Amino acid sequence: MKQRRYLGKWELGSIVFHLCTAKLFTRYPGTITEISGSAGWLSVLFSGIVFLALLFLALRFLPRKIEKTRPWQIYRGAVVIYWVFAAVFALRGGASLLREAAYPHSPDWFLMLFLLLGALGTALCGAKAVYRMHSLLVLPVGVILAVLMLFGLRNAEVYNLAPLFGGGRASVFVRGLSTLFLYLDIPFIALLLPQCRPETDVKKTVSVAAVLGVAVNVAVLLIALMGQPFEMDLRLGIPLYRPIKAGVALGSLYLTGVLVSTMLYLALALYLMGTSVKGVIKKCSKISTVLLCVLLCLTLSGCYDSREVEKTAYLIALGIDKGETADYRYTFQISNHLASGGGEDGEQEEGNQGVTHAVEEADSLYLALSNLRSRIGKEPELSHIKVVVFSKELAREGLAKPTELLLQERKIRPDTNLCLAESAQAFLFGVKPTLEQSTARYYALTFQRRFSPYAPVTELQEFVTDCHNSGRDPVLPIADDERIWGMGIFDGGEMVDEGDDQDAMAYKLLAGEAEGLTVKAGESVFLVKNRKKPKIKIESESIYIMPALKVTLLEGNAEDTAILNAMLEEKMTNFLRETAALSVDAIGIGNHARKYYLTQEDWTNADWKQQLKKASIFTKTGFTLGDMR
Repeated sequence: MKQRRYLGKWELGSIVFHLCTAKLFTRYPGTITEISGSAGWLSVLFSGIVFLALLFLALRFLPRKIEKTRPWQIYRGAVVIYWVFAAVFALRGGASLLREAAYPHSPDWFLMLFLLLGALGTALCGAKAVYRMHSLLVLPVGVILAVLMLFGLRNAEVYNLAPLFGGGRASVFVRGLSTLFLYLDIPFIALLLPQCRPETDVKKTVSVAAVLGVAVNVAVLLIALMGQPFEMDLRLGIPLYRPIKAGVALGSLYLTGVLVSTMLYLALALYLMGTSVKGVIKKCSKISTVLLCVLLCLTLSGCYDSREVEKTAYLIALGIDKGETADYRYTFQISNHLASGGGEDGEQEEGNQGVTHAVEEADSLYLALSNLRSRIGKEPELSHIKVVVFSKELAREGLAKPTELLLQERKIRPDTNLCLAESAQAFLFGVKPTLEQSTARYYALTFQRRFSPYAPVTELQEFVTDCHNSGRDPVLPIADDERIWGMGIFDGGEMVDEGDDQDAMAYKLLAGEAEGLTVKAGESVFLVKNRKKPKIKIESESIYIMPALKVTLLEGNAEDTAILNAMLEEKMTNFLRETAALSVDAIGIGNHARKYYLTQEDWTNADWKQQLKKASIFTKTGFTLGDMR
């Protein structure tokens, strides 16, 4: 009987596109940055061009009746061997990502069984089901990648792509050829070509889908690399790592992409293996498919990672001080949802009734959490932490290690706010919101740029990135019982100086973060904010920083803008020169300097901090005078 052909242009194009991009949901892109550093995207672009050239050449000489050629039976055997190994790696990789991102208590065998059964159910339904699932689900997977890329653009910094050739030309163009592995599946789907409909233009369809796949690979890695400097090495090897933790919606999107992509990949692999071994898939009965669907439903009925609300303690703040009997003293602030923030008639009771505190000394956060579990009899939930407070004493010794541990913790979000205090424990015990019943809401409102004009606002991801970034140093706001005021200035992960409110104001203007600074100049009062990011110009041993400011006269005379201009330029210049003398690059001048170097080795050997110390630094403001509207 003549074989029915279900493979049209859309189905074939969907399969080729998915196979070109499926490895974006694996750990493999992390190895690209290990090879090429900041030029990982260039390696992917180069290997993509090589792949397309080889593909076009192969398609040009592709026989019309490929199944009638002599090597066809040998090829069918190679297909079986290849897809066996490819399916095993995809299964293990997909289960590993799911466990790390969302299901830490689920064993690998359970997650692999879930993925395998989902794919097997599709494969057993035959060619039509496999092709139809690709045609229906590849578009949503593409949309998921587009959404995650758009989110990544919010934190993208084009200077993170410098130095242009990363690990060197040999790494980019020679070792970078190993990234052809991204497209290794394509030669092993020729088995599908005889099943294409007569009207399907195979060569054109495959070519267009492959070009789109290469473009998406380059775009995803390009945006991922712009999100952090090359020193970070794409944390955990996952290019879309940040969206996993950034929120429920984006985390769910990522997990959906992993699930769908892995199951589609496995379904195609199982189908190709089955059809290569004399049509094993076709001989499976419908009863087997029904039994698999029932078994799949059973695996969905429970979860190793289920958690009841009444058995969970929701942490909203964490304080870390130096310990007396251990390395650290952890202060856990736990939401007390059974108590309100205030007493009757709006009177505030003594202490903060909306939270409960627990203090544990331990050498590690995980040891402290184990002690906390035994004390409260509940599972601590870290995903709701709004702020992490460090003591100044601990900050002087270095915060790179504890903050990196927090960032790697699956449940703690990268946008968690950080701050400093004389004592983290005393600060958290002293928090008593008067206008908010929810302490968590109080933190969310307090740590906003518009509500902290005289202190920076620093998130966990930003701080850890700057600790590793050789072109910028981190800063943290200083908090006390009343307000967020001043800043800690860091060299790498160690605090080397403290700045007052005027230093913080100068920093925010230079960093382009000022949203509503009220400044008195002469007899007038002005509202100052950044219009856009300051321009940084580096000429020989001179550095020019030119903030673009919008100034609104609130009280007094417009003639005092000249006084305001001179005063702000003096404050900003003094701040830059004082921090440069401490070998601190707080506003990221080095990020701009890196573009003048071709490789990461050249940049490292340049010793940027010493260059900054010797440089002459100048500031020049550009004013736009607005009205009060």
